[in-house]
Amino acid sequence: IMLWKVLCTTLLLIVSVSSRSIAVKGNLKCGKYPAGQILLRLWDSSRVEGTKDKLMDQTHSDNDGNFDLVAHGTLRNGWQPVMTIHHDCDDAKNPGRRMLKFRLPLSYIEDADPPKKWFDLGVFNLETHINDSEERVEQITKRRRRHRHRAHRSAARHRTTRSPLDTFDSPEDRNEPW
Repeated sequence: IMLWKVLCTTLLLIVSVSSRSIAVKGNLKCGKYPAGQILLRLWDSSRVEGTKDKLMDQTHSDNDGNFDLVAHGTLRNGWQPVMTIHHDCDDAKNPGRRMLKFRLPLSYIEDADPPKKWFDLGVFNLETHINDSEERVEQITKRRRRHRHRAHRSAARHRTTRSPLDTFDSPEDRNEPW
């Protein structure tokens, strides 16, 4: 029975800690200029209470603003990959650096080392100010969907010809021919 407990515990550890990897690339700009020598870090931000975030990789963007980060190793179950960007773009007069935090999609975590699939952040302008709160819109209102047809509706409202049915106040006032 003791051997069975040791075997089960070992199996659980192997299942919960496995070799995984994630890769991120992109290009940073500060306005219309490339943002070179910007510090980027990739963290293993655990969702498990009481565990600290672990730095997986860090780099600086090149002079053209390009960067790539690759984290590989034994990553815990329940981790959330987070990338931070530390910069002074559009914030030179304030002390310290601004830090932008991006949670990366879990679908880019792979068992392959090196990873085959890269998360491409694309071109990101560091002048952007991102609020902590995020407004979510569940449905697009009719007003937003039909904004292209606004000219057509306003033309219909201002027609010069009148329908013969416009003389009646209610449908009951109409004399039905049938």
